[in-house]
Amino acid sequence: PFLANEANHVSSVDALVERGKLWLYQRRFIAIGDRELRDYARRAMADSEVGLFNYIRDQLPSRKMARWETTVLARRSEDGRSVLEWLQQPPRRKSINAIRERIARIELLKSLGVHDLDLDHIAIEKIRAYAAQLSAIRPVKYRELKDPTRTLRLVCFLKMTLMQAS
Repeated sequence: PFLANEANHVSSVDALVERGKLWLYQRRFIAIGDRELRDYARRAMADSEVGLFNYIRDQLPSRKMARWETTVLARRSEDGRSVLEWLQQPPRRKSINAIRERIARIELLKSLGVHDLDLDHIAIEKIRAYAAQLSAIRPVKYRELKDPTRTLRLVCFLKMTLMQAS
């Protein structure tokens, strides 16, 4: 139960293993083997991921999620890059064009309804971790991902992008 609860707040198996070791030490339990503790941590993280996926799916119908994916993978007419690549680009220095671009990002994300998604019950570390995983990959690699990882990464990335832009 401890690892399952902690899995909701940490972003990696390694961090969960460290918390598990600390918990065992503080309660003066005999430490279990690293491999066994790591297996428990992996199971707890997988269960946490499925729970988070179901939480998002309850708020986000599959039709709307398909629209988000279509929009994000579409090519932009301005520069030929995908919308995902455009959103992954870090904000530029302060200028009129940078402000216009930031406003365009906010308008796009709001038109998708990202602002309506309630992720307040999810630890910001988890949102950041999933967003970071998507911000480092190209659209071709995104298409290869399977659910729940695919959905979690996209939703967290869009939510984090909106938070950073606004």
